[in-house]
Amino acid sequence: MDTLDPTPPEPPQTVGIPAEAHANATVERVSLISPPLWAVVAFLVSRMIMLTTGWGVISRIGVRAIGKGMYDHKHGLWHGFVPDRLADPWANWDGQWFIRIASDGYHLVHSEAFFPLYPFIIRYVRYVTGNYVLAGTLVSWVAIALALWLLYRMVAKRFDAPVAAWTVAFLSFFPTSFFLTSVYSESLFLLFSVAAFYFAERRHWALAGVAGMLSVLTRNTGLFLVIPLALLMVEQEQAKGWREWARAVLKPRTLWLLLLPLGMGIYMAYLQWKFGQPLLFADAQRHWGRKLSSPFSAVGYATYIAVRAVGRVVSASTSLWASPLRPGSVTNRIMQRTVVPWVTLVAWAAVAIAAIRKLPLSYTAWSLVLLIYPLFFPAGKTPLLSYQRFVLVAFPLFIAVAVLTRRHNITRFVLLGVSAVLMVWLAATFALWWWVA
Repeated sequence: MDTLDPTPPEPPQTVGIPAEAHANATVERVSLISPPLWAVVAFLVSRMIMLTTGWGVISRIGVRAIGKGMYDHKHGLWHGFVPDRLADPWANWDGQWFIRIASDGYHLVHSEAFFPLYPFIIRYVRYVTGNYVLAGTLVSWVAIALALWLLYRMVAKRFDAPVAAWTVAFLSFFPTSFFLTSVYSESLFLLFSVAAFYFAERRHWALAGVAGMLSVLTRNTGLFLVIPLALLMVEQEQAKGWREWARAVLKPRTLWLLLLPLGMGIYMAYLQWKFGQPLLFADAQRHWGRKLSSPFSAVGYATYIAVRAVGRVVSASTSLWASPLRPGSVTNRIMQRTVVPWVTLVAWAAVAIAAIRKLPLSYTAWSLVLLIYPLFFPAGKTPLLSYQRFVLVAFPLFIAVAVLTRRHNITRFVLLGVSAVLMVWLAATFALWWWVA
């Protein structure tokens, strides 16, 4: 039996964590709700707000007349009062393309721009649900739940549990986060990109390679996961200088990263077999006016039209009917295509710069890839079209916000509240079949 020591024990020391950071983490843990529960509550509350918003606007205003070319009524749920107001509003726009590919394959011109894995999964889940809309909704909900679970575990290990919980909260309440539970491929892509990081950080390179390949089959951007995964190898070897970097990367484990271009090769081989054009997915982007361009010219022109749009919106907003806050108004549509994506770009660029020294190089690299890549393929007269949706999957940016606001809980709740209000506005606009992103 141990003897009693009259001297009081010294407080435990945390190895490898600065005293100030450890103190901040301790303060954050003293709360009314544990970090894991806070993450779950944030996600569920955000989804409840999203579904309630869709139900409310559809019940009060009703869906505008949608042409056959935009909405495929044979796959809808309009026959049921509850299903049509809970599920159908979240299968709009690109959701219709995914459903048609799942149902009939790549029979529509330009549909090849949508990569195959998400509609492929929907096709087979439909045998369980009996409906493509429900199948797509189920796939998205399961994918985002798994993605947030992996993200929480990964961030909690890399930083701490409060940062992980707030990362999930910021992502769940991001203004365009309703796309994560809509019939869109964002949730599946987020799952596989997070999984690639998760397994790589645990040195399970085979699983990281498989996750990366699946991300490529979901969206072509996944091919660039090679960059942060290679940087993770360098980080794990604690390499310094170009020679050590090269030795860290040039090892047998790196061969697993070849699975990523294999994913692209699989889709290209299918397009060659089906249509005789392996790069048809790139050609199909021209339908939306996207083509390779200078990112500097894209940002410059986007800034120009955003400034002009603000002036036009101010002069036109003389009544509630023309208000930019009213879904479907001319000024609202102008805002969604020009001002909102420009503000998104500027805000996330500021976050990325501010967090350069606070995140691992691999995280920063992935953020920059997802921020910059869309700028190489602007959409004609509205170069940043859909930008606020494209950056939704840049999970390191949400980690950055959680880290940067570590000592400012009031700021965190203010950001969360503002995001929630914007999410309601954008979700209502989307549910009513008006363009958001």
